[in-house]
Amino acid sequence: MGWSVMQQLVAKTDEIIPAGGPWRVFYVGLARGGWTAAARQAAATLPQLPMAKGARWQAVGVRLVDLDQFDADLAAWSD
Repeated sequence: MGWSVMQQLVAKTDEIIPAGGPWRVFYVGLARGGWTAAARQAAATLPQLPMAKGARWQAVGVRLVDLDQFDADLAAWSD
């Protein structure tokens, strides 16, 4: 999956952040088939991008995982 998907999510952040704030937002992207190298590189810089800040919120990070990693994390957490 490419970075454009994450950009679409970030663009909708204002719509889902509760009133008040300021909020610190951490994104988690889950893609069944994984993420492109460009998406991973862009994710590392998300908090510094102009689009990563709203009136009541600021992005503080992002983690992109694929389904295999998600399954492994769930298995590790359940032990």
